[in-house]
Amino acid sequence: MVQVEPLLPVVGEFGIQYDVVATGKVILRGVTELLTTKSGAYRGTRIVRGDDVAIWGLSDVVEMLEPVVIQVAETGYTGPLGIDSMRYESGEGELAWRPVQDINARYTMGRCALEWSGELPVGTRGTVLVARWARAAAVDRCVAGLSEKVPGLRRAIRFSPSESPPTTDAGLVLLVYDEASDAPVIEAAALKALAGPSGR
Repeated sequence: MVQVEPLLPVVGEFGIQYDVVATGKVILRGVTELLTTKSGAYRGTRIVRGDDVAIWGLSDVVEMLEPVVIQVAETGYTGPLGIDSMRYESGEGELAWRPVQDINARYTMGRCALEWSGELPVGTRGTVLVARWARAAAVDRCVAGLSEKVPGLRRAIRFSPSESPPTTDAGLVLLVYDEASDAPVIEAAALKALAGPSGR
């Protein structure tokens, strides 16, 4: 079967993260925002705070997803459940939701990022980014010093790959920054600092 869908102008993509437990109960764990490149490759995940859920209308999406998660639970599945939802701009210029874009019965990148919520003190937000670094041998020192180079950044943690120094030239870094900071500006500055003068 071939299904043809319209190409929609994306405003934002979000992962609604649940746990389905053995009793069939579904627990909402949180919401994450998916960051991608222009070609659609994974770039990172922003951890969405409770206040933003209401501001962005995500509470309406969570309500729309209730029958979906109940149906998944009724299949007997237990474990992590991530449902991707997309906010887009309609032809009339109005914002609308495509509530069910993907259903992922597994640990998604968004769910893994959400597990780092405990590293976010009150008054901060967080982003997990795929970062490239100029010199693997010096990356941990560079990550530790990012908060001195990037205004508004409180802390950075490299957690992938796990070895130090890493054996690759890329991995995952958690950025913890002030709530009032502009997330895209912080993210771009941190990536630039990690990439080094060559900008690789």
